[in-house]
Amino acid sequence: MSNWVRKYYAPTILKPKVRIGMITFAVVMFVISVFAATQISSGVSQNDVMPDKSYAKEFNDMDGKYFSGINLGTDIIIGTCDYADERNQDYILDLAERVAASKYIHPPVTSWLHDYLDWLQHSWHNNSLTEKGRPPNSTQFYLWLYEFLSDPNRGMAYSSDIVFQFGAIKASKLKTRHIFEVLNTDFKRAEAVMEMRKLTEDSPIPAFVFSWRYIPWDQYIGMVQSNVIQFSLVAVAILIIVLYFLGDFSTAIVTMAALVMIDIDLLGMMFFWNIPLSNVSMINLLLSLGLAVDACAHVTHSVNLEIERQIHTKMASKELHGGEAEKDETVELDRRSAVIDGLANIGTSVFSGTFTSFLGILVLGLSNHGILRIFFKFYFSIFLFALFHGLTIVPIVLSMLPSTVSTKVYRKYQKDIERLHAGQ
Repeated sequence: MSNWVRKYYAPTILKPKVRIGMITFAVVMFVISVFAATQISSGVSQNDVMPDKSYAKEFNDMDGKYFSGINLGTDIIIGTCDYADERNQDYILDLAERVAASKYIHPPVTSWLHDYLDWLQHSWHNNSLTEKGRPPNSTQFYLWLYEFLSDPNRGMAYSSDIVFQFGAIKASKLKTRHIFEVLNTDFKRAEAVMEMRKLTEDSPIPAFVFSWRYIPWDQYIGMVQSNVIQFSLVAVAILIIVLYFLGDFSTAIVTMAALVMIDIDLLGMMFFWNIPLSNVSMINLLLSLGLAVDACAHVTHSVNLEIERQIHTKMASKELHGGEAEKDETVELDRRSAVIDGLANIGTSVFSGTFTSFLGILVLGLSNHGILRIFFKFYFSIFLFALFHGLTIVPIVLSMLPSTVSTKVYRKYQKDIERLHAGQ
């Protein structure tokens, strides 16, 4: 296999026309993937973690098709405060109005306080109200409130929205619902959650908003920003480690560029394979950096070793002929032969290691769970792109780097070369 790589594969990909074709293909694939990445949908549904023929999955399909807007109810919990105080009443009414004005909310907000005050206006207590139409004191507020909650035509429906403790209100609840047609993407749902939380946080009274729908929606708040930071940190860590082991900045940059292209290609793959953007896919994208660097860095390191051999041979030849290498002297390298030899030495190992890893995840593609098939699609694509960039693009780019190097490089790598020869 190594001889086949040395005689046929490596010389073929280094031909001028093949190099241009491969680089053009990689660039076109990169550009298409960048565009496709902007079209990726978001969200992992409950159906993705259920078996294909699950009863619950069939129920979710029917519920989502016919009743998707019904279960978007949202509760606003008002904490402990003096509910008989007119200022706190104004705060509650103002919060209900601001929530109802949101573009994500289907007005009106169901408020027990609003209906209670309206009931007072049309009751026999009307003459005893203040100028603002409120009970004159705390005692009257609670006496009339109990009367309101006992009215089967008006207030009894709010009995479960108010919690009493020692004769006073401990907490109460306002009810509303989101507009399903507006929340057609998970990022808009995340915006709705953030807006509702801001409205309650800005209120002078203790208020909290919650819906069981917020549990899956919450993961999309800041997901892109946080993952960009994580990608940047991982990329910097990989660059430092690769630079340390390769010892050459230019080849380290080539390796990192290949990793970035692999991840962008994976984003494009997500669009064409209809894989949504979620925490699951973002974790896989992070893992892909560690898996793909294995193929790219091994090839780069093997090529670097061949370049070190060339430097060592030329320097030794110069010393044997009575010459002495100056500090600023340059050595002419044959990068093409270094790439061929390096690829022949490590290429088969990289291919076999990636292929056997692919065999390990092949069973995931046969699973009847959608989430496991997503994992299969990801790792299949990771291994495919890693092989393409590691065994094709990286060697081509390495062969195009400058063919001269300073003799300082020889001194820099002297210990590595001596260790290499000692192992032989």
